[in-house]
Amino acid sequence: MNDLETVGTGSHAAILSIGAVFFDLNGLGETFYQAVTPSSNHHFKREMDGDTICWWMKQSEEARKVWQDPLAVGLEVALKRMHDWAKMTATGKIKLWGNGSDFDNIILGNAYDATKQPKFWQYNKNRCFRTMRAELCTPDEAKALWDKHAKGTHHNALDDAIRQANILIEIYNAKNLVLGS
Repeated sequence: MNDLETVGTGSHAAILSIGAVFFDLNGLGETFYQAVTPSSNHHFKREMDGDTICWWMKQSEEARKVWQDPLAVGLEVALKRMHDWAKMTATGKIKLWGNGSDFDNIILGNAYDATKQPKFWQYNKNRCFRTMRAELCTPDEAKALWDKHAKGTHHNALDDAIRQANILIEIYNAKNLVLGS
């Protein structure tokens, strides 16, 4: 499961941070987190929009710390680190889950393309957490799960990825489903 914090909502949005966690139906595995220097996105023509910047100003102080993270690196380095982590940690082909079929995975894939780096997943291994939650839960169930798994900082990429993975695990186990290939 991956989650991005961005400075836009389009498919070429600038990335502020990347969070990811390996998981299966038994629980969570290794995690990854990397803050990205906002200015490094400019070189790769990543887009920032004013509405999203205004939205960030309304988020919690803890979430906004990503803008000044002393451990932030350039976009190219962040993506290389994620690639290396995924390849080193994975056992088999990676399914990349994201929160929205047209958000996290698309933005991440476009960032890899922009930096001319290989993706660590195949195009047919994109998965959508938001769709699964909407199709397998009523709105009340989805909200209850969202609230139940609220730990850490909302809009911290790693905390959100962990939350989404835990929700998906609970949904699959409650419905006796199997993660497909």
